[in-house]
Amino acid sequence: MNSSCQVHRSFLVLIFMFLLCSENLRAQQPISLSAWVKVVADLDEYYVVIDKDFENAHLVNRGDSLQVEPGVRHITVVWKTIHDQSFTTRAKTGKTNEIRVYHTFPSYPRSSHETIARQTNLFIATDENSDVYINGEYSGKHLVKTLLNPGTHQLRIEHPDFGVLEKRVEVNSQNITKVARFNENPSTLPFAMKLLPGAEYIASRRYKRATITYLGLGLLTANLIRQDMAYSKKLSKYNELEVLYQNAQTSEEAIIHRRNALSAKNKLDQISNNFNLTLLISGGLYLISTLDAFRKPKSGYRHPSNFFGADMTLTTSSVASKTSALLSLKIELD
Repeated sequence: MNSSCQVHRSFLVLIFMFLLCSENLRAQQPISLSAWVKVVADLDEYYVVIDKDFENAHLVNRGDSLQVEPGVRHITVVWKTIHDQSFTTRAKTGKTNEIRVYHTFPSYPRSSHETIARQTNLFIATDENSDVYINGEYSGKHLVKTLLNPGTHQLRIEHPDFGVLEKRVEVNSQNITKVARFNENPSTLPFAMKLLPGAEYIASRRYKRATITYLGLGLLTANLIRQDMAYSKKLSKYNELEVLYQNAQTSEEAIIHRRNALSAKNKLDQISNNFNLTLLISGGLYLISTLDAFRKPKSGYRHPSNFFGADMTLTTSSVASKTSALLSLKIELD
């Protein structure tokens, strides 16, 4: 009897331990917090970009699924034979959201394929021995090719002898932005020529500042000419009124002509003051622009770059299990 009870007790203890271990195993199993997205297109392979993160584009085959965080996700489908296609989808935890993409094959697709395949949408050229930083992170030496997400990025170039150059750079996903910035002034003008308005801006390839300088000086010069013509016209009128005043026959006529002459004289003084102010502003603009042209710009100088040339490639495109040859001729000018 005692032995039978002991057996039952042992059996119950074993069952209890088994149940306890099962609960522990269940508790240790991770709960799936991921979701999946499957993009189906009429292509054998293509890039899928999640949340505009072009730096980490996924090359997938037709029918592949991508693991994503649950929630609303921005999806971009990229391939060289189609336009970039973007859309949003809601990814649910533990489920696969399948999206069918319908597209055409245009002759000149607006595609981000080239930048993703080359891992380059920004090409930086600067002085040798320079360290290049993008958004505060070290990116390489004087020649840097990198792929960045579309938007504005902060470029910083450090040289042990020349100092620091800084510039904000705007990039997109479909084009390669080329930035050539140097510390050495490319201008070869003699000093006397540099004193001409805007000449040093043009020689150092700062065309925006040259345009602003010439536009400002042109408007001011036109204003000076207009005021000079107005002054000459008012002066003739004033002289006529002075003659009438000198030849007045009665005191009433003398008072009227004298009043008109004083009014004309006030207008002459006003025009003269405006002329002198405009002349002063013109001189100030010339002086500021000339001194600024001698100063190294914060973002460095543009140099004649080595980006001229033609890029001819022969590639194959796999579309719906059919392979065709593509010849692309690209001429790059900077």
